Amino acid sequence: MINPQSAQALLTVCADLVNQQVKSVYLLLSTNGGQVMEGVALYTALRAFPFTLTIHNIGNVDSVGNIVFHGIGFDFTGPFRLEEKLLLERLDSIRADHKRLSGISSPRTLA
Repeated sequence: MINPQSAQALLTVCADLVNQQVKSVYLLLSTNGGQVMEGVALYTALRAFPFTLTIHNIGNVDSVGNIVFHGIGFDFTGPFRLEEKLLLERLDSIRADHKRLSGISSPRTLA
């Protein structure tokens, strides 16, 4: 269950791994979901850690757990300038990724 206690426990372990200078982490994830705010915060925090994170689904990843498992976005590197054209291109890319992920999970999801 994703809740304040479980999210904090995972983030504490990750912070310890950073302190140990671990470069690569494998997270085995199974969750029935939980609190949306905590799931989004967990996703954001996990992306911020300096190690390479690989997440494996080892059971069910339900509800808000999907944002932790499948988050969609893009990273900036170096100095950059944001203009409308670039933002629209990036948005199209994110929407395409979202459509692709939906296409994979939708046929396997019961309504």
